[in-house]
Amino acid sequence: MKEYTSNQRKKIVIKINKVKNKEVLALKYKISIRTYYYWKSQLETYSIIKPKSTAPKTNKNKLKNKKIFLFGTAGFGGSDAYFQRILGNVKSAIDSSNTIVGEYMCQGKMPQSVRERYVKMKENPEHPDNIDALIENFDKALSHPDSDDLERLKNIII
Repeated sequence: MKEYTSNQRKKIVIKINKVKNKEVLALKYKISIRTYYYWKSQLETYSIIKPKSTAPKTNKNKLKNKKIFLFGTAGFGGSDAYFQRILGNVKSAIDSSNTIVGEYMCQGKMPQSVRERYVKMKENPEHPDNIDALIENFDKALSHPDSDDLERLKNIII
């Protein structure tokens, strides 16, 4: 993989953020999609770039004076920091009159199109080094939320 300066990384992340098919543009820069997400996470952590909100924008004023338990799944999964960032974005979109009584996130199933995209990327001789890990993660996510995830959720609720 080519070495990039921090300023070059920032410019690459900003360019990739603007497109829908991030994997293709990442390959153009000869980086894996996982590298892109790592760089993006680092830039957001140190407030070098502003994270794009994953919170629903239309629900902020619909729920008022309610007790809310947040539950979510994320296909990429596996990272508590990633889950906390998502939950933080969702919390910021919830009206302050509500009370968040708990939260839980776990890995979740992804659309089959994601796996197909990974397989197609693997056919490219210059595919990302971690493409097999991405496919393996996709296959692992198919069963989620699984009984262990639901048991952990149950233990939090009860």
